[in-house]
Amino acid sequence: MRVLHFSYFNTVNVPFTYCQMYRRMGHDARLLTLYRHRGHLPEDICLHKRLYDPAWLRRVRNRRTAEATRQIQLGKGGPAHEYRPANAIERLLLGLRDSLRAIEFARLARTYGLYDFDLYHFHGGMDFFRDSRWVRRLAAAGKPIICNYHGPDLRDRGVVAAVNAAAGLSITNEYDLLELLPNLHYIPIPYDCSHLPSATPPAPRLRIIHTPSVPAAKGTHLIEPVLRRIASERNVEIMILTGVSHERIIEEKSRAHIAIEQIGNFGGTGYGVNSLETLAMNIPTVTEFTPAYAAFLRDHPFVLADERTLYDAVLKLVDNEQCRRDTGMRGRIWVEQNHGYAAVWRRLLELLTPRVPKLAQALADGARGGPLPPLPVGR
Repeated sequence: MRVLHFSYFNTVNVPFTYCQMYRRMGHDARLLTLYRHRGHLPEDICLHKRLYDPAWLRRVRNRRTAEATRQIQLGKGGPAHEYRPANAIERLLLGLRDSLRAIEFARLARTYGLYDFDLYHFHGGMDFFRDSRWVRRLAAAGKPIICNYHGPDLRDRGVVAAVNAAAGLSITNEYDLLELLPNLHYIPIPYDCSHLPSATPPAPRLRIIHTPSVPAAKGTHLIEPVLRRIASERNVEIMILTGVSHERIIEEKSRAHIAIEQIGNFGGTGYGVNSLETLAMNIPTVTEFTPAYAAFLRDHPFVLADERTLYDAVLKLVDNEQCRRDTGMRGRIWVEQNHGYAAVWRRLLELLTPRVPKLAQALADGARGGPLPPLPVGR
């Protein structure tokens, strides 16, 4: 089958990784994005549009997402509101933009056959157009559609009604989003860790690393004081990295003894690709789960902590080499078993079979046909 993934960004590399999973299972998958991710993640068909995204706007957006997450945790969050333009002026401007984009889209449709794929996978539940005209046309033609939500799309923006209605399956790897959309189903992030060697940190001095893409969402303001306190009491180096390339982050992780994912659950629940990388590199990884998520995801290798217990949890890893080694060694095995392409593919087919049985069978048949070469990395 020919599968098209569409996303505004290559969000933490998840859409690109989905393409690689589909190709591993024998299907020709492509990824169309509007904007290049600031972390210089791989791209396929990227339009390199100019994005108005100043720091002040990101701060506002992050605060709104954190507040939405907090309301969910307090049991006051759902269901997700329906996305609508904020006012008549925004509606007018978005309509104008859609009209201008229609010319470009017609050219793209001819070049890449954007109406000719067999399956469409919309990341973030968003169309190329704000009025969802592409999705509406695909649905009218009977094309199967999957929606994949990543977090801020539902917590902050809300659900785009036309896209949601057209989806034969809606999935997410963010556990807390299940409360926001009745037809949403949990699926692990697909991740191939075969390219990551185990970390080889230098022996004399322990290194603790924290690499938030959005510090406000990861509770960096809670983590940093604790790490500085530990560094004042032990021979420990702390490294907090944000806003740098993904290549740099992987390089620095390869020299780390301990990793901190997040504290506070301000912008999501538990972990993401950041932790899959550190776990796959056999680095003990500390994070916070909500009680509900801890009950849902029982057998995992994470060291759980919150704002109150973070100091003790990290100090135990710092002072106990055997504990670090044993905890770290569980990580890669767990990632392969739960997030490897084969495991996620089985989960995807399980979800599709009762809802879109013909699609599930076609995807399964493709898997029996053998893998395609990996999608070339574009910039």
